[in-house]
Amino acid sequence: MEIFRSIVINKLLSEATNKFNEDFINDSLEWKKQNEPSYYEISDNFKHKNELKCLKKFTAHYGFNNKEVLKLELTGGNYIKKLMDALWLGFENIDENLKGQNHYQKYIISLISKNYLREFKRAFKKCKENKRDQELDYYRYQLMTDYISGMTENFLIRMHDEIIPLYENHISSR
Repeated sequence: MEIFRSIVINKLLSEATNKFNEDFINDSLEWKKQNEPSYYEISDNFKHKNELKCLKKFTAHYGFNNKEVLKLELTGGNYIKKLMDALWLGFENIDENLKGQNHYQKYIISLISKNYLREFKRAFKKCKENKRDQELDYYRYQLMTDYISGMTENFLIRMHDEIIPLYENHISSR
């Protein structure tokens, strides 16, 4: 199955690249004519349109309903839920100064990208200036969601395995 998958991806990607290049060179891209970005669906004029439909049906029936795939999805979902609980404990009281109230919060904050933290501080400060304190949790949730959504599966598992024992120790010592 992996060999089949690799061959199909290689073939379709090559054909899709050629089709886009052909459309681009022939000036048949609407957004290029209008000199502004717009929606472009390569499969509209793709010569393997029927094969794509067939592969989508095959994947929906055999891929997403496969026992191993379902187990993997459930396991990943559980990892994400547990990690979100653990991260929220680190985010729930932070403000624009990004000062944790305890070592656990300081540790969680230290894991977050400087870019995410900079955006959080900017949004948090703007919220405070406009006296919209009811929205502050939204930006905390957004920070947590941005952090998790940028994770690969392997990184998610590593963070889960690293943070969950600290989280469990922290909540049991409260």
